[in-house]
Amino acid sequence: RKKYFPIDSRPRLRFDRVSLIHVAEHFFNPVQELKEIKKMLKPNAKLFIQIPYLKENPLDLIIADHGTFFTKETIQSLLLRSGYKIEQISADWVRKELSIVVSIADKFSTSPQSSCEGVGGKECSLSILKTHYRYLSDLKDEIARKKDGEGLIIFGSSIGATWGAAESGFENVEAFFDEDSARWGFDHLGIPILSPKRNIQNVVIPLDAGTREKIKNKYNF
Repeated sequence: RKKYFPIDSRPRLRFDRVSLIHVAEHFFNPVQELKEIKKMLKPNAKLFIQIPYLKENPLDLIIADHGTFFTKETIQSLLLRSGYKIEQISADWVRKELSIVVSIADKFSTSPQSSCEGVGGKECSLSILKTHYRYLSDLKDEIARKKDGEGLIIFGSSIGATWGAAESGFENVEAFFDEDSARWGFDHLGIPILSPKRNIQNVVIPLDAGTREKIKNKYNF
């Protein structure tokens, strides 16, 4: 059976369940895409969406192929404008992810949720963006202070680490530390990936605040 369909077409079938796991953040036009997906759903169908949760990960802002950065406020507004009824939304099922279950609404919302109404100050997108801007600015300042020191180490070897290395200048990075043993002995950006060592001082940890604190305490950085 055909499992994939051309990007400019859609199947004639209707489905009881559809999942979008790490898909919606890549949509060019999320409202239009979600309206098209709705045409594939049976009347009582459920759509499951899982997306990065911006509130819990400031590094999401540096991911170039994410067209939209979601908070509870923005995803609820998007789904209402796209003609969906929100059955459940949770930040607890998967760490740093929003998990949402929706069904087809009886009618489009004529007054979609906006601003911070109904989500509280801590979920307000503008407030989150301001907090994350300060966090990333502080990280950038730390990188600038440490890059001229002896043997700059960057913790991790993925998105945040790549950004940190670019900010410092690749020539200033001695190594990446990574807890994934499958990466040890390989290079990233021409820089070696090593097993973490304790009590190293000139280390930058470009990760979310919670993970950053755990790493600092674990390795006494």
